[in-house]
Amino acid sequence: MYFCKLGFVGASVLLGCWAVVQASPASLGAQYENLLAAEAAPSDNYASIQDRTAPTQSCNSRTSSQETTFTNPSYPNAQTTAVGACSMTVSAGSNTCQLRLDLSEFSLAQPDGEGVCATSYLTVTGNPTVPRICGENAGQHLYVDVTSGTNVVLDVISQSANEKWSIKVTQIPCNSANRAPTGCLQYFTTTSGTISSFNYDSSTTTGGNHLSGQSYGVCIKGQSGYCSITYSQPLGSGFSLTFNPSAQAPNLPPLPLVNGNCTTDYIIIPGATITDSSNIAGSPSTADRFCGLAFPGATSSIQPFNLNFVSNAAENTDGDVDNKGFQLDYTLNRCT
Repeated sequence: MYFCKLGFVGASVLLGCWAVVQASPASLGAQYENLLAAEAAPSDNYASIQDRTAPTQSCNSRTSSQETTFTNPSYPNAQTTAVGACSMTVSAGSNTCQLRLDLSEFSLAQPDGEGVCATSYLTVTGNPTVPRICGENAGQHLYVDVTSGTNVVLDVISQSANEKWSIKVTQIPCNSANRAPTGCLQYFTTTSGTISSFNYDSSTTTGGNHLSGQSYGVCIKGQSGYCSITYSQPLGSGFSLTFNPSAQAPNLPPLPLVNGNCTTDYIIIPGATITDSSNIAGSPSTADRFCGLAFPGATSSIQPFNLNFVSNAAENTDGDVDNKGFQLDYTLNRCT
C-alpha cells in the first residue's frame, strides 16, 4: 500500500507518495508516525534550510517554526508612516542552541551624530551580546545564542516613515555543524568573502557612519589544508576608524594607524603581520589593532580565525567625525 501527502510550494500543489509494506494495523500506524517524524526532522545542512520557503510573520507575532521571516507590516513595500514597536517572539525548540538572523532587507533610520541608534533600531531581547542595529544593513547576518525551550524576542522600534525590513530567522540545532562558535556574532564558512561593519554603505566611500557602543567577534571557519588568513581593503571602498577624515592634509594618501594609536574605534586581528607598512609611522611589521583612514592589509596564522570590532559610546564628542567603518575582503591561504 502507499502513503500519500499533499504539499504546497507557492501556487503549485505537489503530491508525494511512499510505499508502505503491508502489515498489521499497529505496524502501519508506526510506519506512518516514522514517515512524519522523518519529514519534520531538522536539517543539519544550512544551504538546504535556506532553500525552503519560510512562513512570514509581522508585528506582535509568535513562532516556533524552524525557519520564519519577520517583516514590516507593509512588506515588500516600505512603511508610509512610522510603525512604532513591532516584535516577534521566537520559541526555541528543545534542541535549539542558536538563531541565525539574515537581514535580507533592512533599512531603518540612520544613527545620530554620536553613532547611537536612537530613532529606529533592532534589538534581540534577553541577549545583551547583540548590539542595537540601525541604518542600512541588507545582506548582513547575526548569530544569537539561545537556551533550548526559551523565548527570544526580536524587537524593531520603527519611528520613521519609509522604513522596511525582512529578517529570516533560522533555528540552529545544538549538534549542528552550522552552529557558530561561542562569542561569534557573525560567522563566515567559505574560504573567501567580505566582512563589513554594520551600516556600512558600499555605494559610497563617505556615507553611512558606523555604529557606536559595539564590541563583537567575527569568526571565519577554518578549513582542512588552510593555515592562515589574509584581510585586505577592497579597491574603491572606504575605511575610517578613530580619526576625522577632514583633519588630514588633502595632499596625503589615506593613512592607516595601528596599535597604540587606535584607542576608541578599531579592529583587532590577533597575531597579524602587516602587508604594507610604508604609510605607517615607524613602518612596523606586526600589529593587532587597526584604525585610521586606510587598512594596510594583514595576515594571521592564529586559529580559530577571527577579528573583533570595538567602538566606544561616542563619535563626535571624541573627535571621530564621519567614521564610515570598515569593509574587508578575507581569503584563507593554503598551507605551504
